[in-house]
Amino acid sequence: MSFKVEFTKKALKEFNSLSERDKVFVALFFDKLEEDPFSGSQNIKKLKNPFEGYRGRVGKFRVLFVLEKNKIITIYSVRHRKDVYR
Repeated sequence: MSFKVEFTKKALKEFNSLSERDKVFVALFFDKLEEDPFSGSQNIKKLKNPFEGYRGRVGKFRVLFVLEKNKIITIYSVRHRKDVYR
């Protein structure tokens, strides 16, 4: 299974604001998402209200995304765990 990862403008801005070390760490997560988002090694959880999508746990960061039927993963947020759900 091969998926395509796309970013919203907000998520891309959040990702670019990370330190270089954290960018590498989170980018590895995106690579694993492209291969198979539900392989079990990514610590992904289905979310309910107010965001109907998924959460990926990447160390101290959380990645919020939606999996669309045409194998596109849209990343909505890449933020520190203390700020992501606000």
